[in-house]
Amino acid sequence: MAEQHLNGSEIFVVDDDELMRDTLSAVFAPEGRRVTSFAEGQPFLVAARTPACILLDVNMPGAPASICCASLTHRIIRRRS
Repeated sequence: MAEQHLNGSEIFVVDDDELMRDTLSAVFAPEGRRVTSFAEGQPFLVAARTPACILLDVNMPGAPASICCASLTHRIIRRRS
């Protein structure tokens, strides 16, 4: 059931490894998902939309996963207030 829920939904792949971004995109795109890839955390953070799923590299240079998660959490809380 959860798999059907994501059909047509957008997935963000945030990883500095191009091969990983390409591999994850190749896995999810044929399943009917829209995949948007980011090589760094900062462009991900300025994305104006919130996807159904985020695959985030934990060991990314620049804006690390901890900063990305904290910023995303703050954005979600702010929207709900």
